Amino acid sequence: MLISFALSVRSVVRRTGTSTWVMQRRFKRKWETRLKNRPSVLALTYFDKTYKQEFGSKWASIRLALLSEQKYSALVNNYCDSNEVEEKLKTIGAKDFVQICSKILATSKLEDEDSNNIQNENTQENVSKDTTEVRFEEEKSRDIEKDRAMYADTSVYHQAQNVEFIGRDAERIQQSVQPQVKTKKPKHINVIKQNFNVSPHLQSYVFELGSVERFPAPKFDTSTGAMGYYVMDGASVLPVIALDVQPGDVVLDMCAAPGGKTLALLQTMHIGRYLCSPGGKTLALLQTMHIGALVANEPAHGRRGRLKRVISSYVPQSVTQRHVFRVTDYDAREWGQLEPNTYHKVLVDVPCMTDRHVLHDDENNIFTRARSKERQSLPDLQTDLLCAALQAVLPGGDVVYSTCTLSHQQNDDVIMNALYQCQKDGLHISVVDTSPIAKAFSQFFQFYDKIKYGQLVTPTLQANWGPMYFCKLHRHS
Repeated sequence: MLISFALSVRSVVRRTGTSTWVMQRRFKRKWETRLKNRPSVLALTYFDKTYKQEFGSKWASIRLALLSEQKYSALVNNYCDSNEVEEKLKTIGAKDFVQICSKILATSKLEDEDSNNIQNENTQENVSKDTTEVRFEEEKSRDIEKDRAMYADTSVYHQAQNVEFIGRDAERIQQSVQPQVKTKKPKHINVIKQNFNVSPHLQSYVFELGSVERFPAPKFDTSTGAMGYYVMDGASVLPVIALDVQPGDVVLDMCAAPGGKTLALLQTMHIGRYLCSPGGKTLALLQTMHIGALVANEPAHGRRGRLKRVISSYVPQSVTQRHVFRVTDYDAREWGQLEPNTYHKVLVDVPCMTDRHVLHDDENNIFTRARSKERQSLPDLQTDLLCAALQAVLPGGDVVYSTCTLSHQQNDDVIMNALYQCQKDGLHISVVDTSPIAKAFSQFFQFYDKIKYGQLVTPTLQANWGPMYFCKLHRHS
């Protein structure tokens, strides 16, 4: 009887132990599945497959930088006592990289004397096609001839490069993250040269390369009620520099939230006029300037609220309540019909995969299953936005397209698609050579040298900015 009881107890313990072990295994497998299904993990898996093919051996260092802490810059707010702000930033060891590089950019000369320096002070000027077009053979540094040869023997469409995923969840991941994109081939792509003039009022401070120092929280200027500086990715100022806003320009920021680039456009001091605080250094100059205007558009309610909060914290009401600045909520894809041939300059900072954000935050991540269709349709949305911008800009005006992703499908491919559509619509659009900006700012940023139409800032541990892609397009008369 005692032996029978012992056997029964052993049997219970064994069954209990076995049951416990099975439950543990089930929990572990469920936890592993949830971990693999996290949007940030799916994003990294997708990037490892696609970007490794696009960037080769450079992807390892880019990947490490994307997963590391990002560097920031401090954009000086000219609507307060900027002299005091600059002194405080210099005291903590920061330096103004925009004005340092602008001196290099100012000394660079156009190599082709036959290329006109196209400015937009007179937007009705007829631009001669023969004097502005630079063929592919003349643009050896941009290496665009290789792109034409690539598509020479193909049809109008080519299928984007496919990526093979392996493992138990391979089929679901493949369907979820792999976009099927077709790129359209324009008949010809013209490249022109322009001079770039950086406003002396646009100032952005950074710490030395490799430094891990952080900027302290900005403080309010008690005399104006405006914050002293705005902390943002240093590479975000490059599209604003490429847009080259001039006094009197009417500018459209088509996708303005969260507001960093909108604020940078205002800091050029070429848009509007204001009464600065005592000690401000630009009052006399601003009183003699032509008055331009800026339209900041953001259709999403939540993001538009954030845009308004940024503007109200940095720009006085004397500017925001005048006709020189307004915030709108239109569907930017319809802008070509709403206000065609209206603006001197248009900035199109389109929605994209936001590579750095999706690797660090699972909330509202575009790699969630619920947003898979939205993610896959991004190139089409971006193309529609760029085409609308090219219709909204005046003949003789410029458009800058920008993203914060490394994806070739959302960068150069979108430029090709938009050029193809514009040629169908009868618009004469040229790509502007932005290599002078890359050369001037190369001491602070790492530019990828295999981009065909624009410039791409790739993050590194020493200069952990970006990613930031920008391309400038000019609409001819």
